[in-house]
Amino acid sequence: MPNLKRYWKEIRGIERSLPQYVWLASIEDAGRDQPGGRIAEMPATQAALLLHQKSHRMATGEEIATYHAQEQQVQRRLLDEELRREGIAVVVAK
Repeated sequence: MPNLKRYWKEIRGIERSLPQYVWLASIEDAGRDQPGGRIAEMPATQAALLLHQKSHRMATGEEIATYHAQEQQVQRRLLDEELRREGIAVVVAK
């Protein structure tokens, strides 16, 4: 039982050191067939578990910016496809 108490004490310590939401990046693990470099935003409670397991690390500002840029491209492409299906053309005037 003491090991379980120590485990949760470590998790809660990590959680208290984090902001409410955290961006994490996965670490490659061939044994579990987990690719590295995928990032996600999650609450500190979940992030603390992953950081303790050492399956993830804190994402860098550059990784987060790249993720946001890619998401904007995807959203723009989806919007363009939706407008095209509705027969609406978007023309950029300069």
